[in-house]
Amino acid sequence: MQEVHGAQLLKDLFGQLSERRVAYDKVRHGLELTRWILEQHSPCPGSASAQSLSSNRTSNEQAMLSAYFDNCVYSETAATANSKIKADELVGLKAALTSGKLVVRMSIADIEEQLGDLDKSPKMAVERLRAARNLVGFQGMLKQPRDLLADAVRAYVDGTQPPAVTLSEPERRGLVFNYLSPLLAGKASTIRFALEVLSDVRAQKTQFFESMAEARPLTLDLLNWKALNAKDRKGKDFDFFWKGAAHHWAGWVADGAGGDLGQAARERGLEGLLAVPAVRLSVMTALGQIYSQEVLGRAARPSDGYDLWHATLGSAADVFVTSDGDFADHLQRIPLDGFRVVRSIGELLLLV
Repeated sequence: MQEVHGAQLLKDLFGQLSERRVAYDKVRHGLELTRWILEQHSPCPGSASAQSLSSNRTSNEQAMLSAYFDNCVYSETAATANSKIKADELVGLKAALTSGKLVVRMSIADIEEQLGDLDKSPKMAVERLRAARNLVGFQGMLKQPRDLLADAVRAYVDGTQPPAVTLSEPERRGLVFNYLSPLLAGKASTIRFALEVLSDVRAQKTQFFESMAEARPLTLDLLNWKALNAKDRKGKDFDFFWKGAAHHWAGWVADGAGGDLGQAARERGLEGLLAVPAVRLSVMTALGQIYSQEVLGRAARPSDGYDLWHATLGSAADVFVTSDGDFADHLQRIPLDGFRVVRSIGELLLLV
């Protein structure tokens, strides 16, 4: 057998398959490839080697921290001036990612938000996406929030573990090589396609505002809001909204997952459904937005729709990172075991 230098072979393959747009990183890509090989070629359940592998995975997972960044963080890391992230924090973040101590998975929602002004400032939009790619990569990309939420509801109804939160490898690879890499290379046809996608995203945001406009009065009716005078309304805390409407919202989320999942979730128990991280964070954010508008006097924002998506996606991580104070408040109003919210990269690095 002829000797082969593995790292050099992978370097050549990455260069050829990505048309020299993606360079092989031995530390980061080597770790991801090893995980993929273990997942694809795991031994028979119950065997001694399977038990050993399971033990090793548990040890590795405990040593690794997963984080989710909302778009505020990506924008700050890409900023060349007036960034809230200090230079030494950015160095520390890159070191944690390279070492494998920290894993950050990007979502399609992140990408869509980064490209939000592609029609007006294409160069700036593409550079934001490039900075995010260079920081965390396109490996292990998260599913769409609606799919992740539907998977979580279905798993709760069935009493099973939810499936992987990431896109299948063929889906991810197709997205990267057919869409994201050509976009970063400035191919006109891909930019035109991206603009079509953004048009769809804006339509989804409009639909979100319409659905929230419908859900808000329904929520307030559940709380008998009209019967309260102005002074009593201002005295209500978030717990009042949570206790009065959270179960109803959980049921609405289950209804939105499709099929007969809404009825099945109600039969199993909405209290249990509210304990599911994806559902809990989604409901908490939605009710937090209504509470903030009604009690704190905050106006609805165009980013509210994205916040709801990010809350769902953030349930796939140990730590949610955002510099948006209002959003952080929404995510922290009701504690969730094993989940933390931090408001800066400096805070995140203290956990690594």
